[in-house]
Amino acid sequence: MSGAYITIGETRIKKSNIKTFGISHQNVPAQKLINAERILNGIQGVFGGGSFSDEFSRNPPSQRGKRYLFVTTYQNDNYQFFENEINIEDAVKVLEEG
Repeated sequence: MSGAYITIGETRIKKSNIKTFGISHQNVPAQKLINAERILNGIQGVFGGGSFSDEFSRNPPSQRGKRYLFVTTYQNDNYQFFENEINIEDAVKVLEEG
């Protein structure tokens, strides 16, 4: 890697301070997902159309979660970057270069 720092999202981390990194998964509480389904189905009904229920039956709430990249430094700083904030694969590729 070129340079002494890497920028992920809006966070700048010194490359030599990075102890570990990887991709993990954080579960989203099922109740929040069920409430979201009700809201989305209500909105869909207003605009005329199908239901989001098919997606919920294919992927039950207990199996859903958000992927994120974690980075831990030797100073015990722990960073989490969620997939809706950054491109995880690109960030891992940059981290692996060093």
